[in-house]
Amino acid sequence: MPVWFHLKDKAPFGFAGVWDVWPGPEGKVFTVTILTTAPNDLTRSVHDPMPVILQPEAEAVWLDPAVDNPDKLMPLVGPYPAEWMEMADANPAINQPSFEGPECLVPPESA
Repeated sequence: MPVWFHLKDKAPFGFAGVWDVWPGPEGKVFTVTILTTAPNDLTRSVHDPMPVILQPEAEAVWLDPAVDNPDKLMPLVGPYPAEWMEMADANPAINQPSFEGPECLVPPESA
């Protein structure tokens, strides 16, 4: 059964990612990746690694193009505190690309 990891208060959150644009044979190519880190105690039960979830006060620093010092950025990319998160069952249909919407988070027996 797929799972839904979320913050206990269900607030939105940001992932740490990097992007680049480079010339391709048919024009610009845009690439994006989400950074991962060691799992916290909650996510470890499902998989290793986990995406880097930025704490709200770290988002502006991460997004600031003037901040390019690894000593300022590396402390932002550790595991998110497990005690601030929850895990719930999600609908297995979430693995189908055509399945969209908030129903993805509702297990089929609850829908």
